[in-house]
Amino acid sequence: MATTPPTVPYTQSPFLRQRVEDDGRTVLMQNGFSLPPICVFTGSRDDLVPVTVTLYWHHPAWIATVLAGVLLYVLVSIAVRKKAVVTYFVSRAARRRRRSLHAANWLIFLSAAGWIALAVAVDDGRVALLALVSVFASIVFYFLKVRWLVPTRITDDHVWLRGFGGEALAALKAELNPRADALNAATDAR
Repeated sequence: MATTPPTVPYTQSPFLRQRVEDDGRTVLMQNGFSLPPICVFTGSRDDLVPVTVTLYWHHPAWIATVLAGVLLYVLVSIAVRKKAVVTYFVSRAARRRRRSLHAANWLIFLSAAGWIALAVAVDDGRVALLALVSVFASIVFYFLKVRWLVPTRITDDHVWLRGFGGEALAALKAELNPRADALNAATDAR
């Protein structure tokens, strides 16, 4: 089992050669890398809060084990998952916005629970349909608005993340790529 490198502050990062590579939606970076102090959603450099997260990922094909049983899927997914530790920064305003969206999502979900209870009490299919729509709306709202950075793939050395804001991505590339290019060129010149 491979170990994940410890996360260290950006200024002391051993990955100063890190480049931010992207395909427009997904960012490739080294596992254990601490991003520079730039909000990953807005690109702001003011009033930032560091966030260190442990992310897990397994190949989507393993979801097929659900057909054999939920418990089997849980055990298999725990056994085969890959882990990444990433530190990034979020502005306080973006954090407040995400928390508000998270609270709104919980209200939508809890309203679905209320609609389910009401549907059972009055035995009305229309109310049950409203409950189903509320659950679906809660799931869609979560995936479109509430989630933070999401891993799309993790290996022992790299992590692919999705969810960066456009301005943030441009700021990260402007900060990291010239430094990495200069260090790599200096190393190649030797």
